Amino acid sequence: MSLDIKTTQRFYAAFGILVFIGSIQLVGTFQLAGPAWPPLSTVVEYICQRRVVQTLLLATGKTSKVILYAYAVGVTLAIVISSLVHLFPIYRPGADRFVTFVNAVPAVAIAPILIILVGGQLSGLILAAIYVFFVVYMASLSGLGRLNTAHVDLFQVYGASKYQRFFAYDVLYAAPMILNGMKQAVPAAVVGAVLAEWFSGQGGLGLMMLSAMRNFQIPLLWSAMLFVACFALAFYGVVGSLEAYARKRIML
Repeated sequence: MSLDIKTTQRFYAAFGILVFIGSIQLVGTFQLAGPAWPPLSTVVEYICQRRVVQTLLLATGKTSKVILYAYAVGVTLAIVISSLVHLFPIYRPGADRFVTFVNAVPAVAIAPILIILVGGQLSGLILAAIYVFFVVYMASLSGLGRLNTAHVDLFQVYGASKYQRFFAYDVLYAAPMILNGMKQAVPAAVVGAVLAEWFSGQGGLGLMMLSAMRNFQIPLLWSAMLFVACFALAFYGVVGSLEAYARKRIML
């Protein structure tokens, strides 16, 4: 990609961000959406208070811990199970049906059951991990199913077993697709963790948002939302950078 194209893309990205921020500010300033939509400047001013920022950082630490743990568990299980299904295709129909069924169950149905069975904090981790698992599982199977047939034939010619080929070629070739699924799973992990905090009444930013909604503390609600969004964007950017690096290395 030429330098001019990259510069143009960055310009449009920066311009889009400025338009988005400006739109939020204008809607809040003129109260086009009512009193529940404050100006962004008011929210930033509220966050800058020492007591508020300390509370928000403490809540962010609790929520981010759940998100990262759930993300790690969901990604690990997804990669392991998709790899087993890839190596033993006979189990794929059953695995696909089970995964689809679990993902189809809404959070409002499964969260109360998890809270009763395992408690509030662990239920949040499990709920977020379920959302992550489905996204990464489907992406991993898609990547492992798009192998280059010429390369596969070459491994067969040299007498490599499917296990040797899997570790030497399949995983590496599917890495960009797996990382793409991991990138798409970041919002799922964040949403799952926040929803779990709503249901369990424990945790950080999710509980803070719920309390702010009930007490109509609009600046606090928007501050918590802003912290959640910033964490999600930063996490998404890190995984996205890893995906871009993998695609560049494998030249996909």
